[in-house]
Amino acid sequence: MYHKHPQPPLSPQTSTAMPGSISLNSASDKQRLLWQDLAMVKEKGILLTMSPSEIKHQEAMFEVLSTEESYNQSLHVVLDSYMPRILPASTGVTSASSQCDLPTVFIEKSEHHRLFSNLAALVKISDNFLEELRARLVEQVAFETIADIVLRHVTKHFYPYVNYCTNQTYQLQAAKKLYENQSLKKALKQLESSIGQKLPFSTYLTQPMQRITRLPLLIVAILDFLPEDSPHATLTQQALQEVKLFVAQCNEGARSMERMEELINLQKKVKFDSKTKPLGIVSSKRFLKRSGHLYQFVGNGKKARKNFDKHKVTLFVFNDTVLIAKLKKKPDEYYQVIDYTSLQLALIEECPVSELPTKVVEAERKKASSMLNVSTDGTGSSEVSPQRSSTPGADDASIPTAFKLVFLENWSGKNKEYLLMTENLTDKARWCDVLNEEENEETDGSGKKPIVYELWNCPQHVVLFNYTPQQADELALQAGDVVKVLRKMEDDWCHGELMRDGTRGWFPIQFTEEIKSEDTREENLRQRRLLLAEARMKSENLIDL
Repeated sequence: MYHKHPQPPLSPQTSTAMPGSISLNSASDKQRLLWQDLAMVKEKGILLTMSPSEIKHQEAMFEVLSTEESYNQSLHVVLDSYMPRILPASTGVTSASSQCDLPTVFIEKSEHHRLFSNLAALVKISDNFLEELRARLVEQVAFETIADIVLRHVTKHFYPYVNYCTNQTYQLQAAKKLYENQSLKKALKQLESSIGQKLPFSTYLTQPMQRITRLPLLIVAILDFLPEDSPHATLTQQALQEVKLFVAQCNEGARSMERMEELINLQKKVKFDSKTKPLGIVSSKRFLKRSGHLYQFVGNGKKARKNFDKHKVTLFVFNDTVLIAKLKKKPDEYYQVIDYTSLQLALIEECPVSELPTKVVEAERKKASSMLNVSTDGTGSSEVSPQRSSTPGADDASIPTAFKLVFLENWSGKNKEYLLMTENLTDKARWCDVLNEEENEETDGSGKKPIVYELWNCPQHVVLFNYTPQQADELALQAGDVVKVLRKMEDDWCHGELMRDGTRGWFPIQFTEEIKSEDTREENLRQRRLLLAEARMKSENLIDL
């Protein structure tokens, strides 16, 4: 529900200015203000004494300040303009206490907490961080370093960001509920229009996470123009490593909450029959590694190879459990559990043709034959990739996308085997990754080997576009990230490792571009080595304590 009552005119510029405030607004909103354009810089006449590289170094440090200024303004829009008008229902504010015809939205107290979380604490953190950066600029004009400021704030003051990022899953759900309620949505649109910002309200809520993940890139830019013999090089490197470790904490917090929410939702949809011992899906130590649909072949009677049923089943692979279920859609959609076991007791085996349904083998033989005889398209090229030399149907051959999932001991103590088939080779490789990694590095089961790179000589790709994972075994990519490609499949899906935190997973190569420069690749590896050394040193210090 919401009420309309008078309010003073809203403006994003009404936020209280901090002492020593500096105007960082450029003449054009579309153009970012540069350090060299500041009046104080021009008055000092220091540009004439600096090399282009030194100026770029100053610009890189100033960008931390200017982007924090922009981010701080966005935080104050939420704190000063939205929070006073989106209130918990128990506030007791009435429609008689204002002067302008603008809405106030009332929501449940619990939803209000989810929506804004500890944003007020982040505003104070940003205010203090920004004030210290401004003071350094006023004092020095040409920065000597800002690494000490970044290092101190990240290690001593930024910890509330972890709580905020951890809560983001529930926060975005709360925001979605507001927009789904037509009455509240109308009120929010009025607020957005009155505040005069181009961004919708929900976008502001994601900016703290975006700010934190951008900070390492800003520090890297500072290092790029910092001479190796600079007295500030070591401190700047240390600041970068601490920022990266902190970002990893924020990411892990957000990921852990997303995983828990995923388990809670799945628990509601999983059903066990009276003959199967129920499994509690929700556990603080459990998370879903991958889920998806496959085909299961079930033979009937003595002539099982001719008489078989083909079922579409769903496989759930957790970090500790493997569960097979069948999707039911009536009366409501749910998963009827077929079987489950411990992940340690599940393994993948190649499936000989002799155990496959005859019709499947014949279909694969016809498919292989037709592809071997395919004609070109008139341009001299064929769209069909080369086929493996082994012929489907031979006693020692196997169907590329088929495999046998073995439960050495299921929930009831029995040994079970399930004959499964995927839609394509990449799907099979990804299932092998989560079920039986050690047997998947050399081949995908097709007779064709995927491109597997040595760890010391992996191609590096820079991310061009953000990518949101569709499966738990996929990487979340952010523009500017660098990924080491460990394995490349024929359909351009790759298995790789994020260099910023070592996370591994699958990603579509179309969202990236290979880094050709050897110097850039070496620098990325050097940064990664420093991060690992820093983490190892911290671990050793904790052990000593």
